[in-house]
Amino acid sequence: MGTGPGELLQVKTVSPVHGGYALARAEGVGVLFVRWALPGEEVRVRIGERKRDYAFAEAVEILSPSPHRVEPPCEVFGECGGCQLQHAGYSYQLSMKQDVLREAFRRIGRMEVVPEIAPAGAPFGYRYRGQFKTDGEAIGFFAERSRRLVPVARCPLMVDAINRALHSLRGLGGIAPVGEIHLASDGTRVAAWLPG
Repeated sequence: MGTGPGELLQVKTVSPVHGGYALARAEGVGVLFVRWALPGEEVRVRIGERKRDYAFAEAVEILSPSPHRVEPPCEVFGECGGCQLQHAGYSYQLSMKQDVLREAFRRIGRMEVVPEIAPAGAPFGYRYRGQFKTDGEAIGFFAERSRRLVPVARCPLMVDAINRALHSLRGLGGIAPVGEIHLASDGTRVAAWLPG
């Protein structure tokens, strides 16, 4: 177990796992949960948090990309803690989710029959509600596993009306106290409120 946090390794990922990670194995580490990699990719990773028989890692270089890899449409993908799979084509995202569900049913429930993953009507622009974080000046989402605010100018998952409202709110300054702001739309109009 001589590979510690911050060290670089080259690995080949083998399968998707819950949370948007790809599974790999590395000598001296054991199981690796690799963020930002897709199954079947050869990647250079930086070791992060270590546990006794597994570790988390982040792909820092894609050496052999998957044919399913795409350019994420979100400008803050990888920094924002929201989306986990925008670097994969939508049909492949569904396939990975199905694989993760199948493995969970098999391992936890000892079941071989798995319900089929139903696709959304569209991969983007389908969300009519959003809970955004604010620090009083900026609006956005928290970074993954953190309370650090990542300002968001637009979210590809939201309908256009919510993205227009986000754009308007960005210029207000002092938009709300530190906390949360909720936005909901009927596709044309947007309601905004502070919880509590």
